[in-house]
Amino acid sequence: MNKCKDCGDLIDSSFEICYDCETSTKEEVKIKIEKNNIALNKEKRLKMLTYRLCNLLLIPLAFCLMFGIIGGQGITNLEITIGFGFGQFLFFYYPPKLIMFFANRLMKKKWSWPIGYSYFILPLIVTIWFMYVKFHL
Repeated sequence: MNKCKDCGDLIDSSFEICYDCETSTKEEVKIKIEKNNIALNKEKRLKMLTYRLCNLLLIPLAFCLMFGIIGGQGITNLEITIGFGFGQFLFFYYPPKLIMFFANRLMKKKWSWPIGYSYFILPLIVTIWFMYVKFHL
């Protein structure tokens, strides 16, 4: 499979230009390319939106629940469990993120909030360790 030299659509490897580009004018090809770019931009925006929503809402809520359950509150009262987990989350999760936020400013010369799953590993390990020390000492 090759790409058309004019519009970029996938075509058979025995051709250089697709049938639509061959039979249409240059203006029609430009319109076709613009429509394809708009569709790709919409897909990219939707993927980024779902990625950000997942990182900003769903994963932190799941970790708040997990930190609350690990912290010994259980799941008997959901509000207390989420509150306790969020307290631990604020103490163990956001300081490393803020440090990396300022480090990104110094190193990359731009303000960028660090988004990634690796920032959940350290708080999880520290929380589990503190809960282990709390229950076993």
